[in-house]
Amino acid sequence: MKQIHYKVTARHSSGSVVTRHLHAPSRTAVYKMMEAGKWQVLRIEELPQRTLPLPERRHKMKPQELGSFFKELAEMTKAGIPFVDSWCLLVRQLPQSRKKDVLMQIGDEMENGSSPSVAMETSQIFPGMACCLLRAGEHSGNLESVLSILGTYYQEENRQKQQLIQAMIYPAFLLAGTGLLLIGAVFYILPVFASMFTAMNVPLPFLTRGLLWFQAICCRYGVVLLGVSGLLVALVVYGYRRPHIRLSITSYMMRIPPYKRMYLSWCWQRFSRVMAMQLASGIPVLSAIRDAAAVTPGIWFQKRMEYCSNWVRSGHSFLEAVQREDITTPFLEAMILVGENTGNYDTAFLRIAAYYDWQIARWSQRICRLLEPLTLAFMGLIIGLVVLALLLPLLDAAAAIV
Repeated sequence: MKQIHYKVTARHSSGSVVTRHLHAPSRTAVYKMMEAGKWQVLRIEELPQRTLPLPERRHKMKPQELGSFFKELAEMTKAGIPFVDSWCLLVRQLPQSRKKDVLMQIGDEMENGSSPSVAMETSQIFPGMACCLLRAGEHSGNLESVLSILGTYYQEENRQKQQLIQAMIYPAFLLAGTGLLLIGAVFYILPVFASMFTAMNVPLPFLTRGLLWFQAICCRYGVVLLGVSGLLVALVVYGYRRPHIRLSITSYMMRIPPYKRMYLSWCWQRFSRVMAMQLASGIPVLSAIRDAAAVTPGIWFQKRMEYCSNWVRSGHSFLEAVQREDITTPFLEAMILVGENTGNYDTAFLRIAAYYDWQIARWSQRICRLLEPLTLAFMGLIIGLVVLALLLPLLDAAAAIV
């Protein structure tokens, strides 16, 4: 809902008169807000919307920054420091940057009467999910709990990201080394051996002929091959950015049971964690399903959740909805059933997220344990084939001399 900026002059029941800046959807909402605080509205003036300067993409808040920022805000508000004062204290400690300027302007907006969720959403450097949860926390009065939940969520997201990066560093280094070695062999070492074999005039084994043929193709059509490779990469990127193409590819891949099991585990882990946060913040189930699906990076899963939302809206339970869309697992069905019977949906979704966290971590460890030896084996195979292809003609020539 669009928020309008109002300048409000009001008198308190104690007799004091103040002027405040508020953001609300309508004048009626302003009157309700002021009456709840025992203020009598004297004058309301609608002001033109002020927007914060939009930062560049590189100035978006990262998960690591979001985790520590929300955690510190939660601790300071629990200690009794007002939210706006806590915000200003934290921002002052940050190094000078454009991001700090935007955060200071958010603090100014809140001091002028804007709600934290509206000011953060206007800045566009905070994720929409965080703004949505803060708005729910403001309405339910559980802002401290929401801040703590957000801090934990983004810290966990950053931890998973760092684990993935660390697991991929060594295999990526080995593959890069193998690629550079092959490039050096094709363009510098193999031409020398090709001239040597021609001068020796000896019959070449099939493996050596194949290697020299590959070297000749790369040297003659290297630019063309590079252009074709770049075109293929561009087509892959183009297809990835087109939702309907991603949806078609994912729908086809979901026919493979192992892929479907891993894909659903990954999607349910993210969806359940966000769902639990939203339900604990007081957001209605249908809105929570929509928002949690929107931040789950799987377009096929998002589409299925859209259908599930329609089933729930038509009167079916959430368990029946996911069963109809065939996106369940035995554990998932059991936990959702427990949540429906007890009414503690947020606790059930937290347990689902924790279970899939464990399952994904176990799969990641297995993949990492297999990835390093497989990468080493691939590197050894490539180098061994090259060495063998170059040595066989030399051994044949030496045997002929003897």
